[in-house]
Order: sequence, then C-alpha cells, then structure tokens
Amino acid sequence: MKLALALALLLIACEVNALENLSEQGRRNVEPDPDLEKYLREAIENFREQMKVGIPAINMPVLDPLYLQNLQINVYENLATMDLHIKTITVEGFSAFEFHHIYPDLESFFLQVNLTIPDVTSWGKYDLRGKLLKIFPLKGFGDFQINVTDGEISGIGQLEFVNNSLQMTKLELDFTWKKLAIYLENFLGGGKFAELAVRSLSDFNITHLTPNLEEFYLGINLTLTEINVHGQYKVDGRLLKILPIYGQGYFDINATDVRISGVGKLGFTTDTMQMDLLKLDLFWKNLDVFMENFLGGGSFSNVLQRIIPNVGRDIFNVYKPLMLEKIETCLTKKINDKLNEPVLKDIIKSIIPKLSTQLSSLSKK
Repeated sequence: MKLALALALLLIACEVNALENLSEQGRRNVEPDPDLEKYLREAIENFREQMKVGIPAINMPVLDPLYLQNLQINVYENLATMDLHIKTITVEGFSAFEFHHIYPDLESFFLQVNLTIPDVTSWGKYDLRGKLLKIFPLKGFGDFQINVTDGEISGIGQLEFVNNSLQMTKLELDFTWKKLAIYLENFLGGGKFAELAVRSLSDFNITHLTPNLEEFYLGINLTLTEINVHGQYKVDGRLLKILPIYGQGYFDINATDVRISGVGKLGFTTDTMQMDLLKLDLFWKNLDVFMENFLGGGSFSNVLQRIIPNVGRDIFNVYKPLMLEKIETCLTKKINDKLNEPVLKDIIKSIIPKLSTQLSSLSKK
C-alpha cells in the first residue's frame, strides 16, 4: 500500500511541477536487452490493467482514477513558507501512459526510461496559506483543476547495495508538457490579478532548469505559447539617416512559440547581494505587428507592416547581440537597484544565512 501511494504521489508531483532536470552527466549508454525489454513491457501492460481495478492481495488501491484526501504539504524554507492542505484530489488518465524507451541494465541495477501521458486531469479542493520572501502572501481555498496535455517523462534510476541492503541512490527525472491548464478558485483572493497569475502559470513550459543554490546560479530555458503586447507608441526619426520613420497611436504585437533561455548569477558586495551575470537569448516562430498611423497609415503602411514580420527575425538577428546587451544591462541595473534598497537588504540578510556569513567575512577584510 505504501509503495503504491508513493508511486502515485510521485506521478502527481510530476504533473504539477517540472522536476529536477535530467543532467547530461547523468545520462548513460545502456546496451539494450531485447528479451528483458519485452518482459518488462509485458509486465507494464499487466500493471496498466490493474491500475483501474487495484490489487487487493497486496493492498494496492485503484490508481486510475486515483482518489486521495487530506494531503498536507508543509514548506518552511528561507525563501518561502507554505502550508498546503489538499482536502480531496482525484487524478484521472495515468493508465494511458505509453513507454517509448526502456533500457534496463541488471548487472549495474540501472534503468533509463522515456514515457508519455496524453492527458492527465486532476481536481479537488485545496487550502493554501503562506508567504514568499516573508512579504508576498500566498493564499487561496476552494476548488482546483489541473490538466496536462502531452506530458513526457524521461529519467534514470540507480540501485546500489548499501550496508547489505538494496537502496535507490539516484533518481533523476525530466518532465515536459505541451499544454498546461490550471484553475485555482479564490487564488490570491480572486480577481483580475489572480486570473493573470494563474494564466501565466499555464502559459509557459520550463524545458530546462539548472539551479545551484550554493553558488546562487540559475540556468533556464522556457517556452511561451503566445505573447500579446498592447499599448500606445510615438516615433519620429530616420532609418539609416535616410528613410523617415514616424507614427503615433495604438500598437499590437503578437508572437507565438517564443523560447527564452538564459543564465543568471548573484554575487556579494560588502553589504548585500548583486546580479553579477545575466545572459539572455530569444527566439520566436511567428510574429504579427500592427501599428496605428504608422508612416501616416494607408496602403503602403499596411503592406510594410505585413512585410515586417517576415524580415523581422533576420533584422533582429543582426542587431540581437546589441539589443540583448542593452536589455541585460537595463534588467541588471533594475535588479541591483532593488537589491540595494535598505528594506530589501535587511530581508536578504535575514532569509539567506549564507549571505549574512559571507557579508560578515567581507567586512572583516
């Protein structure tokens, strides 16, 4: 029973969060064993059938749909405190998984797998209380629903004998999805801001995440299905000192399949932290632009605005290093300005013990 619940909770965790990224160093070349793979696939198919009815003989409950209640998740970390009570949760769709690769190695007790789950839906009731950075409230209660479409899980597992007992010494998983939809009733008190926050959670997909808390380093690669930017603009100038560029009014920019990657690293000063490194890269698949009254409006303006998306990527790639450098410089300055505010300095010192120790050692030099 405990093993079944542990497996179920692991799968639920994979559904809600992109787990620790599978590192390249963790990958191994495993010689395939067709007979063993065939045997494992047959066993997995048998397990799939039993997921819908359970196995009373070993106290394994029905796993699809899986019903659990009164799950308590408590997080007390430096950066966040959270008490999450899942009063009830039903998860449906686990048994539709498909194994694409199974590479077992019995000699070294090593397993490498890759599977997909077409559609997993969970719903229930939740109660959330907590704070982020000891300032920003995390709260909500009521019904919730989470839907993951085209989820993919890949990973490795390593068993070793430790003190004459077989133990799991390594488990690294990578979880990605094509679409994620989240509904949290009364999240952050409800309202437009809560809707925006939940929608933002649904719209991006972290395909690569490499955090290093000891060195305050983060590498990330994320995708956004769509970005819409609306506003007002005013421009008056010349391109290449020859071509007039002018216009004023509303603008709309729509980009799809946007990929953003980058690395960031925080360092120490004598009395706070600062952003030492920030490098970004940006790519999109499609781009649509509308600028009211651009070049005075009219047919020429409309034709030009249709051409801009087609040549926009080439133009952007030429100037991308310079543009990204300016964006990185601007973001770094804004981040460091915030980190240098007295109130935030005190918060940082109180929530990151390593920082306080480091600052003390620096002040003695």
